[in-house]
Amino acid sequence: MQDNKIFRKILIFGIMASLILSVMVPIINAGNFQTTNITGNEVIENELLSTHKVLAEEGTATWCGYCPVASAQLYQCYTMGLDFSIVTLVADMNSYASSRCSELGLTGYPTVFFDGGYSKVVGQQSSYTVYYNTIIACGNRAVADISLNLHAFWLGSGQIGVNIDVTNNGGSTYNGHLHVYVTEET
Repeated sequence: MQDNKIFRKILIFGIMASLILSVMVPIINAGNFQTTNITGNEVIENELLSTHKVLAEEGTATWCGYCPVASAQLYQCYTMGLDFSIVTLVADMNSYASSRCSELGLTGYPTVFFDGGYSKVVGQQSSYTVYYNTIIACGNRAVADISLNLHAFWLGSGQIGVNIDVTNNGGSTYNGHLHVYVTEET
């Protein structure tokens, strides 16, 4: 039973790390990109395929009354079929989450940072469409041509080893920033 829990945590770690790293170092899609001006709560139509999987990092606190609404609106985007990953950073309960929120420049709750701070949505929103449009816009942006191989393995005693190989397939220098989240599915 304990081995199954350990394997599950390693599997979840590997999946989340791959998803997060695919945001930080994705492979560019050479297609045409759509430029859209977003006004009000309209939903972008005729979306193009994403160049990468978008990462949403929600900065929250246990006492934040508006944060559950933001989470519900992000979940609504997910149930509508948008391909993105989300990590909730509960800043008042976890020092690593608090540090990441500070690194991203959190100024108020809730704040959802997309693609490592490339874009952000601050405060309570009247509907899901602001998040929806931001995810689409981030997903359609040009990104670096990077390949990534990740291997995670259980070391025992509550430790996980991670080996990462990053290859720059582009013609210019790439100075990426790498974060690996170890999460559970709750």
